[in-house]
Amino acid sequence: MSEGFVALRALAETDEERSRLDQARHSLPAKVEGDELMAQAQGLMAAKAMLDDERAPLAEILGALETEIEGLRSRREQIIARLSASVGAGKELEAMDAEVTHLSEAIDDRETTELELLEQIAPLEDRLGRIEAELHTLRVRHQVLEGEFKTQSAELEAARALVLARRSELAAVIEPTLLLRYERIAARTGASGACLVNAGHCGGCHIELASGEVDALRHLPLDELGTCEQCGRLLLRTEQVN
Repeated sequence: MSEGFVALRALAETDEERSRLDQARHSLPAKVEGDELMAQAQGLMAAKAMLDDERAPLAEILGALETEIEGLRSRREQIIARLSASVGAGKELEAMDAEVTHLSEAIDDRETTELELLEQIAPLEDRLGRIEAELHTLRVRHQVLEGEFKTQSAELEAARALVLARRSELAAVIEPTLLLRYERIAARTGASGACLVNAGHCGGCHIELASGEVDALRHLPLDELGTCEQCGRLLLRTEQVN
């Protein structure tokens, strides 16, 4: 029975290692940094959306204003051309000259408004430009991390495959009834189904055993296993695996 318990302890250690490898999938360096980059990108995208919302109505007004200014300039050029070629009466010339003056004033007024809008839009576009630059940097780094993640994942899977192969070898030499009992507990804990008692503590959940548990373990025959009242793991004693 001692050899079976030695194999059981090794199986438990193998399952703990398998559990660590499974958990490591979520903490691979490339994944951790990648998740941080995604969070930064989401924050930047949210800031960009707010700036776009602030800029959009100003840009719309600016666009309409530029169209209006272009129309006024075109009208002024037409009248100036007519004035240059006109041979009409004085009143007609005065009217056209007055309209040119009115159009020039209207253009000046709208160009002033245009300048004010550009001054409002400029800092927004500057901030948008900085955000785009930051997003580009994040995208480039994320592409690098994707390659690193694939490499790290492959290394992890290779290590896991070795652990699973070792697990199969150990499971094959454990008495079927004991193995079934172990597997049921391991399925519940998500890791191992047995552990070594260490200085009065369960080696699985690391909780100190009650004095009654410790006393009961001392009086168990060497071919029997105790059970941790906290995590349910089978408890192996040092004398059973030496």
